[in-house]
Amino acid sequence: MPQLELDPQKVYHMPKSICIEKIDNQYLIISPDTANWILAENENQLEVYKELSSGKCVIDVIQNQPQEKINDVIHILTELEAKKFENEYINYPQEHGMYVYLTNRCNQRCAHCYMYAGEEKEQELSTLEIKNLLFEFATCGGKVVTFTGGEATLRADFSEIVYSAKKNGLTVGVLSNGILWSQEFVEKNKEYIDEVQISIDGYDQQSYRAVRGTDSFDITLDAVERLLNAGIRVTIAITPLMGTLIGNESKYISFANKLIEKYKDKEFFVKFNTELLDGRTIKPTDEENMQYKKSIKDIKTACMSNSDEEGFALDHRNNTVFNNCGYGGITVASNGDVFFCNLVSQCVKQANIRQNSFAEINELSKRARELSNINNLMPCNSCSLKYLCGGGCRVKYFKTLVSTQVSVSKSSKIVRTISCTKEYKENVLRLMVKANQYFYL
Repeated sequence: MPQLELDPQKVYHMPKSICIEKIDNQYLIISPDTANWILAENENQLEVYKELSSGKCVIDVIQNQPQEKINDVIHILTELEAKKFENEYINYPQEHGMYVYLTNRCNQRCAHCYMYAGEEKEQELSTLEIKNLLFEFATCGGKVVTFTGGEATLRADFSEIVYSAKKNGLTVGVLSNGILWSQEFVEKNKEYIDEVQISIDGYDQQSYRAVRGTDSFDITLDAVERLLNAGIRVTIAITPLMGTLIGNESKYISFANKLIEKYKDKEFFVKFNTELLDGRTIKPTDEENMQYKKSIKDIKTACMSNSDEEGFALDHRNNTVFNNCGYGGITVASNGDVFFCNLVSQCVKQANIRQNSFAEINELSKRARELSNINNLMPCNSCSLKYLCGGGCRVKYFKTLVSTQVSVSKSSKIVRTISCTKEYKENVLRLMVKANQYFYL
């Protein structure tokens, strides 16, 4: 812990609402309204906190402790200062993003594709319609656009579209399978793209083919190299199937570690998706997904030790509260249909950009955010961890919400469809304990 300089006469003014949770013989002192917490490692530290919160000044609390327990006082004081626990201001994550499915056409037929991509949809959006959409989005305060598909790069006007997005001041991301990123294609588009996420899913040619159906493993790795050399941030997304994952965890670990080492000086990241969704030819059971999550967690621990803890700490610095999972953000399908989650196959259509003005869509989006706000969801709205957990995926846990059109939805509270478990809450508490050290870095 860092050295502490503190006025001995200081009196702390703690947040009004405090909840104390015990986990593994330690105590998390949580401020639910600011998504902040401090860690008391034993009962004496908890008592020190209680004394400090009772209006006593620092020196009085110190003098009330025997010499052998002064370190307990120092620990709690350091926690309070490092976490700025008194502060009651809050911050929110960035909410100004939009997903655009440029086409449903794809040059692969992945088993786990929840878009069932392949053939072009009828009446896909024209170049002009997409450019107008980007302009209106930016005019309404939009900051980030992510282009996906199908395979977004199959559109002949792809370069014109990303240029238009950048011209409107947007940060541009692309989700791709990486097949078409030749050197010429990278050079043509590199000035207009900030990040590309490439789905690879296998650790070699054979495992890649088992998931994605083509022999493009080496092609995608070449694309990663070209994009990084062009100064573009790259994330590879890996979503194995059960058959390619179980028993092959060490191979995925080796594959990821080699790439992480190779590109350690570049803006390069590896992301393992932690759950399988229903897709083209798969429908995983809850039991299979539990096994899947465990294997992926083991891989992530081996490749990126403490990544979950570091990420959790980073997410919650400066009293950042998570009151939503992102539901309500605008997603536009290739035919202009509008959804408020990018898992469009599992949500009800809310509008269409050919039939509704962007102003109307934007208002519906705001309404969707209100309805899906954690304070409107039961029983999550009464949980001490509500702003730390955020309530989880609305598609998975609040099916009534995502199957109802916002324009006709009433303002009554929405009840969780799948109950939260004691085990889940305990896992969040343990994550908070492990993440605690990263607030001092």
